[in-house]
Amino acid sequence: ACAMAAVYVELMPMTLLGLFIGAALVWWRGHRPIGHVVGQMMPVVVGVVVAPLCVPVLMNFFAVQVKGVSATTTNGWLGTQHAWLAAKPLPGFWGLTHMDAGLPGWWGVPVDFVAVVLACLMTTLLLWQVAAASSATEERTVADRMTAGMLIAGLLQAVAVLAIGRYWVAAKAVGYIAPLCLVAAIGWWASRGQLAVRPLPALRRVFSAAVLLFVLSQVWAGVLRVVLVSRASDYSGYINYLPYYGPKDFDLSPVQAALNTTPGATVGLMIRNPWMARLARLQLGWDYRVVEPLGIVDAVDGKQTPTPPIVGKVDYWLWDTAGLPAGMPREAILVKTSEVTLTNSFPFLVDATNPNGADQDPATGQTMLWMGGSPTYLRMNVPSEGTAWLRGRFVMGPSIPGSDSRKIEVTTDAAGTPQTQTMTSASTGISFAANVGVNLVRIRCLDLPTVGSVGNGDTRPLVLGVVDPHVTADLKAPGK
Repeated sequence: ACAMAAVYVELMPMTLLGLFIGAALVWWRGHRPIGHVVGQMMPVVVGVVVAPLCVPVLMNFFAVQVKGVSATTTNGWLGTQHAWLAAKPLPGFWGLTHMDAGLPGWWGVPVDFVAVVLACLMTTLLLWQVAAASSATEERTVADRMTAGMLIAGLLQAVAVLAIGRYWVAAKAVGYIAPLCLVAAIGWWASRGQLAVRPLPALRRVFSAAVLLFVLSQVWAGVLRVVLVSRASDYSGYINYLPYYGPKDFDLSPVQAALNTTPGATVGLMIRNPWMARLARLQLGWDYRVVEPLGIVDAVDGKQTPTPPIVGKVDYWLWDTAGLPAGMPREAILVKTSEVTLTNSFPFLVDATNPNGADQDPATGQTMLWMGGSPTYLRMNVPSEGTAWLRGRFVMGPSIPGSDSRKIEVTTDAAGTPQTQTMTSASTGISFAANVGVNLVRIRCLDLPTVGSVGNGDTRPLVLGVVDPHVTADLKAPGK
């Protein structure tokens, strides 16, 4: 129970309610002293409560999920993401859908009919056994009553959210107890001499045959699901219904085909859509080293987690097709779809951390960085060692009127020691020594502002501006 609460925090309310109902059955129907029952249950209850608290992010996730219960916009989730469950809820609950392996043919009708009959028999047997486990007979064990309590709590939770019209939550609530129902129905029937009520001999044989057929169906389903997963056919069908992926071309097979020539290569993600980045991470992460210089953005709550500095060469980059950098060499493109583009490594500006922020050049609308005051940090990708430049149109800032040059200090890991350079309006770039991979470049303006604010009241130290910042490089030939 503690492990379940820690893995999926949404289970915590149902788990606590189930423990409470189970303990009540032990005390009331089992005639156990209340103090004895509380003593037995307390370690488990404390564990269930403490387990999620040990991982604070789970509580944030729990809050998001609770808020989602009242969101009417997510009610279509059941009919789209799990249409098969909405169409056949009873066989779906017992895992008896798709027993025909999704192959069209005459056998589909009899297989569906057997699945419905079997689901009805298993449901009858389970409810019968829950009633038996809740009875006042002394031979019922604590485990029997606690299992019954968990099943009752799960069913109550499903009925409650179903009553308020949250069908998708009801499906999840029933899904939480489905594995417990499978185990309980089989386990209780296997021990029917101690637990099950004693129906007519013929009816008992029918239930025994149903349990045996159910076990065989789950073995078949287990084999079938492995086959479907290995072929990825079920994944594509599932992912296509998600509203974040449905309108998109989520097929990354062209990208994977291009990468197959270099197994174990490093692939950098420059994808700002968190859902598409999540999909790329999932499909490529097993076979390739995936790095994300922009950090990992949670697709649900939008929180960004920084990633460690990237060490070594990044062989390929995967981009949002709509967000390709201006000036990217066309020969670097390997694969291009409507959503993503795979390129070889080439020089480009990954991102900039500038204390003065980013502006737009009023004349061209291009990105403009004003440097001055605290240092500006730039991350630049360079495919091999050599000399690289931060290019652009350089503007002498209004914070130092009357001067047509600026001195800057450039620091990189490759150079080792800071270098001083003088910039004018005629300068074409800031040079720096570059290592292969993503380089961190620190630029500090050595000139101090002579005025406190410019004509429009801007108090930022606008010392040196660069319009349309981008990266070029003179790279060493291999082996030199």
